[in-house]
Amino acid sequence: MIDVGPVAAAESVPATESASAVGLRPASLPEGDNDPGRPGDQQAKRAYAPSPAGLPARSPAGPPGSRPARRFTARTAIPVLIVLLVAAVVLVNVTVQLITRGVDEADGSVAAANPLLASAPATAGGLPRRFIPDLNPEIAGLIAEFTQRFEVITGAYHGKPAAFYREPGITDPVSDQPGWVEYLGYNSPAPLGPPAATVSRLMASLIDTSAPRTSWQVPAGLRGGRARCAIVTYQRIAVSICAWATDGTFGALLSPNADTRGNELAILMRQMRYDFQPG
Repeated sequence: MIDVGPVAAAESVPATESASAVGLRPASLPEGDNDPGRPGDQQAKRAYAPSPAGLPARSPAGPPGSRPARRFTARTAIPVLIVLLVAAVVLVNVTVQLITRGVDEADGSVAAANPLLASAPATAGGLPRRFIPDLNPEIAGLIAEFTQRFEVITGAYHGKPAAFYREPGITDPVSDQPGWVEYLGYNSPAPLGPPAATVSRLMASLIDTSAPRTSWQVPAGLRGGRARCAIVTYQRIAVSICAWATDGTFGALLSPNADTRGNELAILMRQMRYDFQPG
């Protein structure tokens, strides 16, 4: 048996690693300190560590390509406030003008400078003048009663605007002849006062009553003033009447056609007034 000495035992250790090297091998470090020579990796680990309480991880520098929000400073706020103030002033001015115009049209001041033509125009609202209705006794009675009730307010005088107008597409139910509209007007030499009171007084005379709901207010149109319409019986015949007034004029229309609310004559009145009161 051959005796193996210390030299042989030493030779059993691999040449690449001596016994002293084996004894001096470093112990493994905790995670995060394994590579102290690479601080960048440790910073990255700390930067993207999971957020507590289950919140998503967030980079302190924000997502790539993001820009910081712009702050609303006094330098940008002042011009914006000036623009808003100017817009508010313009809006208030327009509102005031619209309200003023509405009040003027309601009380008749818009039409104060527009008197009725002394002679009735050849056409009014597209309707031709010079149409003479069939003057049978019933039609003659309608015209006479309407004129007399109108003159209760104006008094009899010469030169007042008066005419008949042909109404195309309408038939006179009394005579079975083409339809017609009678117009009477008045230019006052003195102010008449509030148009609402004037037209109410005129309508009360035309329908022979001032009882509530016997006449109703209708839009007077762009010539201003106030207007009312009614259905009344003349000579046992139902007719439509519409009247209007401003602070210096008034007028009335009679149609032998009585629709349920006088709406047709009300529309025709507003159209005809453009020619009765040109301005």
